[in-house]
Amino acid sequence: MSPKPPRLRRRLGHGGISLLVLATSSSLLWSASSGTASAEPIGPQPVCADGTCTVTFAATGALQTWTVPSGVTSLTADVSGAAGGSSATPAVAGLGGRTTGTFSVEPGDELEVVVGAGGTTSTDSPDGASGTYGGGGAGGYNYWGDGGGASGGGASYVFDAELLLAAGGGGGASDGRAGGSGGGAGSAADAGADGSSSTGGQPGTLDANGTGGNPFGQSGSGDADEATGLPTGGRGGFADSLFGPSSSEPGAGGGGGFHAGGGGGGTIDDFPGTDVGSGGGGGAGFAAASVTDVVGAAGVQSGDGAITLSYANLPAYTVSFTSSFDGAVVGGKSRNVSADASGPGVVTFSVDPTTTNSACSVDRVAVSFDHVGTCVIAGDLPGDETHAPGHNVVSFKIGQGNQTITFPPLPTSGTIGDVIPLEATGSTTSGSPVVYSLGAGSADGVCTVDNAAKTVTLTAAGRCVVLAAQAGTVDYKAAIPVNQEVAVNLIRTTSALTFDQETPVYGQPVTATVTVTGTTAGFVQLSVDGKPFGDRVSVLEGTASIDLPTDLGAGGHPVKAVFTPLDETYAESSVEQSLPVAQAKTSTDLTVRANQASVVVAAVAPGAGTPEGTVVFSFGDTVSDPVTLVRGKAAYDGTIPADTFVSVVYSGDDDFAGSSTSTLRKSPTIKATVSSDAVKSPTGWYRASVTVSFDCVEGSAPLTDDCPDPVTLSADAASQGVSKTIIAEDGGVATASVTGINIDTTKPVVDALGVEDGDRFFSSAPEAGCRATDALSGVSACAAQRKVDGKAVTYSVIAVDQAGNTTTRTVRASTYVRGIVDAPYVDGAYTVKAGQAVTLVAKSSKRPQVYKPVEAPKTPSKSGDKFKATENDDEWALGYTIPTSLKPGKTYNLGIKTTSKYTIKLKVIS
Repeated sequence: MSPKPPRLRRRLGHGGISLLVLATSSSLLWSASSGTASAEPIGPQPVCADGTCTVTFAATGALQTWTVPSGVTSLTADVSGAAGGSSATPAVAGLGGRTTGTFSVEPGDELEVVVGAGGTTSTDSPDGASGTYGGGGAGGYNYWGDGGGASGGGASYVFDAELLLAAGGGGGASDGRAGGSGGGAGSAADAGADGSSSTGGQPGTLDANGTGGNPFGQSGSGDADEATGLPTGGRGGFADSLFGPSSSEPGAGGGGGFHAGGGGGGTIDDFPGTDVGSGGGGGAGFAAASVTDVVGAAGVQSGDGAITLSYANLPAYTVSFTSSFDGAVVGGKSRNVSADASGPGVVTFSVDPTTTNSACSVDRVAVSFDHVGTCVIAGDLPGDETHAPGHNVVSFKIGQGNQTITFPPLPTSGTIGDVIPLEATGSTTSGSPVVYSLGAGSADGVCTVDNAAKTVTLTAAGRCVVLAAQAGTVDYKAAIPVNQEVAVNLIRTTSALTFDQETPVYGQPVTATVTVTGTTAGFVQLSVDGKPFGDRVSVLEGTASIDLPTDLGAGGHPVKAVFTPLDETYAESSVEQSLPVAQAKTSTDLTVRANQASVVVAAVAPGAGTPEGTVVFSFGDTVSDPVTLVRGKAAYDGTIPADTFVSVVYSGDDDFAGSSTSTLRKSPTIKATVSSDAVKSPTGWYRASVTVSFDCVEGSAPLTDDCPDPVTLSADAASQGVSKTIIAEDGGVATASVTGINIDTTKPVVDALGVEDGDRFFSSAPEAGCRATDALSGVSACAAQRKVDGKAVTYSVIAVDQAGNTTTRTVRASTYVRGIVDAPYVDGAYTVKAGQAVTLVAKSSKRPQVYKPVEAPKTPSKSGDKFKATENDDEWALGYTIPTSLKPGKTYNLGIKTTSKYTIKLKVIS
């Protein structure tokens, strides 16, 4: 059954008197004195027999609730108010009233029940007894000692949406004066008995509260008391005396009720005869108009009030839970609820209103554990015409849930300055945050935690322990804290070691360079072969260079560099590397003499130092004993024949590799080379000076003198020669000779045969001959050549001697086609005498004719004889006599006509 929504404070009134009741969906317990509320988990349970079920409510001092079961539509209530208290005997307190009646309900309705508490006395205090639960009035105050007035009895009420039934409480008794009886519905409450002149309290009625007795008795409350929410009976009057102690008594309180009764009056010595107090009036009862079969009675209930509810009882279906919720905790895995039922239909599950603190929730069959408290699960099976609905509840406690922290591992180590995120998470939705702090064992100053940023900052070297915790809540236990640990290291530096020579040899200089990263300020200490080497070296711009010892022997040498930073937040770093040193190579320089062989063994660069050990000399098949090197030198003394093969072997030592060399003990050599500016002719002659040069090569010993200088032969002669000899210090001799050198630098003499300079030839020039002579080497060749260019003819005559000397002679002649063949031709004219017989010639395809001479510069005009043909084609000749008429000393022009006229000059001499 779902819980009802909270109901607001409500006012119930009748006849102008209001009743104020506070109610909520959960049960409220009302204090008899203060009216404060507290929770009551479960109300009284029904007792069923013979077809009727009854539920009895006793006085608890609190408001009680009860839910109408399924199948119940009508209830009968028997409501009794409580009796008042009695402060003296034999007086009798007023008894409570009683009201019974029947009213309609619906299953699931929630009834609220107030059971009045019986009145009490106060014997050890002058204060009157406190008001009782249900509205009983308080007793009067006694100024003259202990024994305050008794309180009235509380009324009893049954509420549904409104007040249904009420039974009034009885008034309190005082000093033999009885309290008034409480009334039921329709029955009048009684007034309290008087005490002498003190008026007793008047009862409440259906229309109004009662009135108080005199003197000083109080009436019942006109309104519901704000503290208790119920109408309250009047307080008893005070007992007092103005003139000293007397037997005066306080009045008793009035009873509670639908309208409460007034309190009884107290005694006071100002009123003669008032030596006892008065009883309180009784409270009124009530039945709403919707209640039937109402019966009311006054003065029937002694002690506490009582309420009994009864209803017809059909056999109900049974619901039996089969699920277990042992060990349920908040946030635990939800569990399914299950139950067996005796009837048809489906059992539905819900959270019963008696569940505290909203401890759980149900979704169909799944129960979720939401809060710490008591979870009550109701199981309901619908009823039918033969059975009441089945209903049952299972109740179990829900404990605090567990919180688990998941804290991903932090780096096992870090360096100063690192900021590491913290990513721990809680396993619940409790709302309690995961909080970080430094855990036990975390060294001071090593790290700091920032919860806002969720980071840990590493600040110094040491052990940093970070603790993740999650506080508990009402619903969850605190999580078990989880530690994570980080080893904080100094800021890392790294060192690298390199050598400028990866594989040096013995004696070779090597520089080690240390390169530092991470920081650049500090020092480097080097050690070689496990021993410190040199002083510390400052690191400049991240590097330091150190020259290693040059006497490191061949083999591996561990070199270690340790860097120490200036800043203490940085860590030292070191690096070690092996330097492999190889043996230095050596050279052997062998010198051989006629009576000694010596050797110098030296380191080959880049190696350095002086080799030690022994050498062995070999001379052909002879081998010497080992000879010890002294400062790298050794010698063998003894005769060494020429042309002997000599070798030496150095076996090496720890730091130097072996080496060897050999040579031949031999004489020097000399070679002669002939050269000339002119090439030697095939017949063995040079036509220029000849130089003989010498090239000398030492044997096994140096020469006693320089190699000979070149010799130059310049004279013309045949079969010349040069010879030179060299001598070595060890006696070796060599000679070079050159013979048969022929030199002829003189050119031959040459002449042309058959022609001379200036010769003139008719028609064509003849071939010429050659004649030459050479006094030394002789003529090798002689030749003549002719070249014709028009009428000009050039003859070249060339002679070459055996040495290649050449002489050339040139002869120039000419040809003509008209003229005189047998007269001199000088300066362009033929020289003739008058009467001289000459032969005229001409070359023409037409027969020529002579024209008689005339004195120059005249042109001949008279023709003469014609020429006669010769045996050569187109060549003509004519015998001609120089006229005697021509005068000596004169020049004449003689004409010869062929295809045209041509003039030749005649110079006449005497």
